[in-house]
Amino acid sequence: MARKEKIIYNGPTYTINKSDNADKIEIEYKDVVYDDSKNIEIPLENKGYYSAQIIERLNKYLSSYWVNNYVIELIEDKKLLCHNAEQIPVVFRIHLRATKESSLLFNVQEDGIIKPEIIQFFHISEGNLALIEEEELSQMVPEEHFSQIKQICYKSAAILSKYFERRKFLLYSIDFEFGLLDKKVILTGELSPDRMTLKDLESNKYVGKFGLLHGDCKDNQCYEIIYNRIFAEKFQPEFERIKLQEGTLETDVIKEFEDELLDTLTGENGDKK
Repeated sequence: MARKEKIIYNGPTYTINKSDNADKIEIEYKDVVYDDSKNIEIPLENKGYYSAQIIERLNKYLSSYWVNNYVIELIEDKKLLCHNAEQIPVVFRIHLRATKESSLLFNVQEDGIIKPEIIQFFHISEGNLALIEEEELSQMVPEEHFSQIKQICYKSAAILSKYFERRKFLLYSIDFEFGLLDKKVILTGELSPDRMTLKDLESNKYVGKFGLLHGDCKDNQCYEIIYNRIFAEKFQPEFERIKLQEGTLETDVIKEFEDELLDTLTGENGDKK
């Protein structure tokens, strides 16, 4: 239990604590799933463990593709040491495929590919999310930062879409958060099954938080299946990484991953896989 004077934030699913170094924070994940629609907390055994382990692995994987993020290391089973970045109070949600709910919103058939990918913006205020338009976003995020953020969103979505597809999951949507560290934009927030929509290709059922709340999976099996497939093999980013020619500029890398995202979602003639 963290001492009260060390707690920076105590939310439903995680606690942020001060560390011995003012430039770093400790984030400890709880065995709880938060149902936003009903404003209730659902106890779930081992949920904090699965969250911390998956978040650390996914951020480490993105780092291997030169996506700077705030995770430093796993210091306990449920606790991460992270950079204390200045948080940008916006969630960027990128939609790649349509669920039943989002199909109505985006006028795309269920399971259909959303082209071009849609990014929604949500202002974070006291832990709550409020949908905002891009015009409002410009008042919170300078244009030079917004341009970088969009590039990181597309690049990270492309990388993770392929990553999960190799593990027999389809990525439908994912939430990204960002902060500033030494005046540079970095990826922050929680890259966990709580912040993405994943469907298991073997069962054709949703998993993670979305699957739990929609009755597609039960209890901690919703998280365990993701954890097991991610950790079924040792961490080998160089084995999976798309080989890039020496001297490739980062802007070219980003464009290549945008193309890879489209290739992942569609066949050669543009039809859904």
